[in-house]
Amino acid sequence: MKMITDEKINFKSLEENIFKEMMKLGREIIQEELRMLDKLILDYRDKEIFVPKDFQPTTIKTKLGEIPIARRRYKMVINGESKWVYLLDELLEINDFGLYSKGIVEMVAREITKKSYRETAKTISEDTDNTISHTAVRNIVLKLGEKIKKIEDTIIGTTYKEYEIKNIVINGDGADWTGNIVEGAKEIFQLDMAHRQKKIYMAVSDEEYLKKM
Repeated sequence: MKMITDEKINFKSLEENIFKEMMKLGREIIQEELRMLDKLILDYRDKEIFVPKDFQPTTIKTKLGEIPIARRRYKMVINGESKWVYLLDELLEINDFGLYSKGIVEMVAREITKKSYRETAKTISEDTDNTISHTAVRNIVLKLGEKIKKIEDTIIGTTYKEYEIKNIVINGDGADWTGNIVEGAKEIFQLDMAHRQKKIYMAVSDEEYLKKM
């Protein structure tokens, strides 16, 4: 039977091609939604405070890939001082981790528990069609650590009388970023139970003894 095409086709290539096309379509839909939101902000902003000046290009790295956008820059004057703001960025809350979507940040948080910065960057770049460096991954992880620290401080401050606390023990897996969480003189970092156990197993070379542990 004569084939429709001489090009080799299998389900894997079909699946990958359709997946890439759907990612592309998703990026285009998001671009259009962002343009609409930017226009709505222009129409309904406080016109006495926010004065539109120009468009500034940027690229948002998302689970669908890199999405280039041009959003309006506004000038506002506070106490006689001029300030430049991007109201679209403020609305979407995309400034917390640079121009990385929360979906990418969640992927980093999940992958970094199992891999190095470089391996995490490679995995996410391949899975999302982005170009993400190990330095970018590290910066995201460090910022996540800062956010976790602030949450912990808030909980401790509202739950306990801080002046009565002698030590705060912070458990972690020993990754580079965990050391940055320890700041105060009362704070002590230690490996969590699972990683302490792993270290012990790695230190014991007697296989028979390991079986008894």
